[in-house]
Amino acid sequence: QEPVLASTSRGKPAVWCRNQRMQPALLAQVVELFDVQELAVIRLAEAEQAFNKGDYRKALPILQEYVANNPDDDLVKVYLGIAKMEIGETPEAREIFSSLATSNSPEIRDFAVWNLALSFLKDGNKEACRKVLQSIPEDSGYYQKAMDLLERLK
Repeated sequence: QEPVLASTSRGKPAVWCRNQRMQPALLAQVVELFDVQELAVIRLAEAEQAFNKGDYRKALPILQEYVANNPDDDLVKVYLGIAKMEIGETPEAREIFSSLATSNSPEIRDFAVWNLALSFLKDGNKEACRKVLQSIPEDSGYYQKAMDLLERLK
């Protein structure tokens, strides 16, 4: 029977054969058989799980490693920026959001600009937040949210 990769109760990858947990020494050998990209996806799933639970500190190094190995994945870069913003690394988060604010993908661009606005709000800079929110175009999926937030900031 082929080994399958599964998550343990701690969210760590484990290899299972015939419903028995493989010993750690054998795990290393089996993991080598997996494509590096498959392992990156598994790690990204760990980051997603931590992120969705609000454990940004746990998600952060996994997201950083993924982005370092997949520099063209702009969506994961936005989530890296959000994780940084949530743990108080707002200047670094803003760098990420700003770099993606000119993306050719409207979805990435709008998501990045929305989070750029939120980063200013998180720091209490309402004026900068307003300015960014006002730059969100009407055809953006974030336009209505931006208008609602602008109204609340009055």
